[in-house]
Amino acid sequence: MGPRLVVGGAVAAAVAATIAFSGTAFASPIDTETYCRPTDPGLDELSGLTSIDGVLYAIGDSGADDRVAVFGADCAVQRWIDVPVDPYDVEDLTSYDGSLWLADIGDNQMSRDTVALTRMDPASGAGELYRLTYPDGAHDAETILIEPGGRPVIVTKELSGVSGVYVPADDQSVADLTSPGPTPMRKVGDLAFTATDTVGGPPFVVGSTLATGGAVSADGTVAAVRTYTDATFSARRTGTSRRHWSIRQRLAPWCRCPISRRARHWSSPTTGHCSSHPRQDSDPPRPRFRPS
Repeated sequence: MGPRLVVGGAVAAAVAATIAFSGTAFASPIDTETYCRPTDPGLDELSGLTSIDGVLYAIGDSGADDRVAVFGADCAVQRWIDVPVDPYDVEDLTSYDGSLWLADIGDNQMSRDTVALTRMDPASGAGELYRLTYPDGAHDAETILIEPGGRPVIVTKELSGVSGVYVPADDQSVADLTSPGPTPMRKVGDLAFTATDTVGGPPFVVGSTLATGGAVSADGTVAAVRTYTDATFSARRTGTSRRHWSIRQRLAPWCRCPISRRARHWSSPTTGHCSSHPRQDSDPPRPRFRPS
């Protein structure tokens, strides 16, 4: 993984909130703008980005994931917060109810018995670990989303392009998880990506089919999952309450947008939509959600 444009967290929420949706999926190149670019060497491989009350927080990839950076408006690091537990491989970062949530879910060798979420207080750095177990063996993952009601959702990263979608077995919110656990998970479906011709990603793999991050908009109406090359968005169905909306219910239909090949996180569209025309046969197919 190389340098990334930082357009995530608060920016991701803004992006998601301005995407136009209908019953038809859209896909085409979009205009983007760079919010800011981090230059601190501790974030050469940025893995996760989120915001709380307008403040951006970021974490590096494995080997640099033992502390969280607090950004100023220009992406300069204002201070570092030590992670309260020794991480294995933090691959994403999100926030919920004023706390940071680190997704220690990376497992390139697929050898871990458990994965984990770590809660952190952004002011004091205090926090605790919550272990989770898959029902069907180890998986590598880089995507965490927290639904408006607090339920965490893990989307795995699969070379097949078919990502598994997992939630706590009893649908617990993050507030109800047991520390240190483990809490068993259950699989609620698959998210199948189709290859696109968007340039980017590591060599020897199809970067457009590998899930590398996710976000839920600040108002809870839009979910987003991205690959190395494309971002995909889905809106809450009209009439669904914010609290009872779930990722499983809203994994289709999708709006899929190519993004900058250099961006690890979200690119901010200035057009306010993915496309001005309905999806054509030549457009990249949208991901398919298959409930279990």
